[in-house]
Amino acid sequence: MKAQAPRPFKLDEAGSGSRHLFDRLPAVLAVVAASTLACAQPSENAQSRTPTASNPAVGGLAALYPGDVGIESHPDVLFVERFEEAALPALFAEWTDVRNGASMAFSADVPPGSPGVQSLTIPWIGGGVSTGGHLYKQLSPGVDDTLYVRYYIKYPTSGTYSHHGLWMGGYNPPLAWPNPEAGVKPSGNDRFSAAAERNPVTGRFDHYDHWMDMHRSRDGNFWGNLLLDDPAVQVATGRWTCVEQMVKLNDPVGASNGEHAIWLDGVKVSHLGPGFPRGRWSGGIFTQDPAGDPFPGFRWRSDAALNLNWLWLQVYAPGELPGVTGQFMFDHLVAARSYIGCLPAATRAGLSVTRKPAVPVWPNEPAGLEPFNDQPWDRLAQPDPTGYVGRALERLRGLFSGPRQPREVWGYLRRTSSKDARIIADASAPFSPPNVLQIVYTPDMLPDSEPSVHWIALPWVKEVYIGWWIKLSPNWIPNPAGAGKITFLLSEDGAGLVYTGFYHQGGDEVVGWRSGPPYRIGANTVWAPYGQKIWLPNVATTFVNPGEWHRVEFYYRWETTPGVSRDGIIRWWVDDQLNGDYSDVHYPPASRSGFKEFQFAPTVQLAGPVERYMYIDHTYLSTRSDEDTSAPAGRGPVASVRK
Repeated sequence: MKAQAPRPFKLDEAGSGSRHLFDRLPAVLAVVAASTLACAQPSENAQSRTPTASNPAVGGLAALYPGDVGIESHPDVLFVERFEEAALPALFAEWTDVRNGASMAFSADVPPGSPGVQSLTIPWIGGGVSTGGHLYKQLSPGVDDTLYVRYYIKYPTSGTYSHHGLWMGGYNPPLAWPNPEAGVKPSGNDRFSAAAERNPVTGRFDHYDHWMDMHRSRDGNFWGNLLLDDPAVQVATGRWTCVEQMVKLNDPVGASNGEHAIWLDGVKVSHLGPGFPRGRWSGGIFTQDPAGDPFPGFRWRSDAALNLNWLWLQVYAPGELPGVTGQFMFDHLVAARSYIGCLPAATRAGLSVTRKPAVPVWPNEPAGLEPFNDQPWDRLAQPDPTGYVGRALERLRGLFSGPRQPREVWGYLRRTSSKDARIIADASAPFSPPNVLQIVYTPDMLPDSEPSVHWIALPWVKEVYIGWWIKLSPNWIPNPAGAGKITFLLSEDGAGLVYTGFYHQGGDEVVGWRSGPPYRIGANTVWAPYGQKIWLPNVATTFVNPGEWHRVEFYYRWETTPGVSRDGIIRWWVDDQLNGDYSDVHYPPASRSGFKEFQFAPTVQLAGPVERYMYIDHTYLSTRSDEDTSAPAGRGPVASVRK
């Protein structure tokens, strides 16, 4: 299914009451010795919705672990994100799906009481340049009863934004990316979501919930229901706010006994469940009022297979004016089965948080392989100047000098593009900024062709690992077969090849494709006995959208007896997530086994009406050192199948 962008926060009916800024009082957190402190549950005064000093939630997991230090060790805790990673790629590795991660950054601004040194910033740029970004976490296994999520957020003092903060909910079957289906009512066995957001127009803080019994908005759509509608419940901008939500699923699935509660700075501002609070409906808005009718409770689901299985931290600002920028800041996110509470304000002194180490450079490189080439793309690749004699001398030296050293012997040739590839600066490059390779697709390119090819000769390797970072320009267009090919590995002339490519988000060559974006990464072998066979993800799918950087890693191992033993391997990862794992692959029964050349030859069926780009940030190859190191003669790239 295609990941849809969330629709703007829609206040479909005007709320009652005047607008004013509510002076929120901080939560009163009792911190005593962990051995004697009971994790008191929050007050169940459901009708009390305005923060006061008389109804703070006392205790919670945060009181047991000042500064959240060690909170992940509590058996109720399911997920912790302090944003203390050494680098953004390490952060992204903790999440299932990332949107516009290149624009995110760490900030030294942290909430009071935090022993950490940084928080996360998610910005937006008006005029359609960037509408924000998200981090999405799939919970596996899902939660079948109650889930609490607490996080800190710092609202901008200006700007026009829509959805933001932490959404939680469920998909059936579970999804590795968000698909809110804005304006559409859930059926009960497919999805639900619960959110707590600030309306930038009124300043009010409210629910934004989707479930099977939600009410229709006055315009006929099913926008998220607002379930508080209190002008006094507001959140100040320009300061850190502690937000916590609780969702309790209905059980049994035929009952409407589910709940949703919200705390601000440890003070419960809203709690809805079976028979409470009282209020009145107007379209998609429920205004809490002691003189109204009892809230019926939530029937979040009609199927027990649907549970709480995702968290979605997002910023979505599609309506910002050109030239205007803004940003949200986030910190100290914890998901647990019991009430969490806020950071005790006096816990900063004497505490420290250990920063998570950076993600390994190429995390899935098999043990025992040795570097063959490391290409940072700091300059445009050129043909190897040493020629055939130089290559022969290099091979001769290798016989006496032990394992070969990393080499840089790339070649380059422009194909049907009217513009050369080039090296450009891109500060968002995740691995080795600022220089990246930009491959240019011009509208005058021939059908079924590549704009240029960048290649390196291989010494007939039967085992090779290749990693690279890649991004498609935001104006990328789909082709009938997907978004185009990426890399090629070539064997003996006439024996065949294998290439990687962007495949459509759903379907296959037999039942038909469901067009992207987003796209899947896969492989295609073009050799006997398959003829041509597409290998799609069979473990998990990391979807790729234009405008996003992604790390791709492929591992190939030749058959023990080519064409017979059927024990060859094709395995690949996207953003450190194993996507495809095939260990029963036939390789071509050529007179000489192994791969002799690797290429970036990113073929497309249709170039499109405007200039487009593919970007490569880094490329790394490693091979088994005990293989035949007699590389083939240096020559131009071998012709590959262009279909």
